[in-house]
Amino acid sequence: MQVVNCTMWTTYGLAINDIFLLIPNALGLVLGLMQCALLFLYRGAKAGQTVEPVSNEDGPYRPISE
Repeated sequence: MQVVNCTMWTTYGLAINDIFLLIPNALGLVLGLMQCALLFLYRGAKAGQTVEPVSNEDGPYRPISE
């Protein structure tokens, strides 16, 4: 939801040419996209587990079995 909100406010800031509206929301948009990318990469890992890179249909990372 943060990405959608920041996208709308960033677009509005560009439309009215307001740098004070544009900069914080563009920064929030970038951080929100980074958070989405991390969630996508580590979606199969449980809290406290380490992961190792693999190439399979489950994604680029999988939990290490102990």
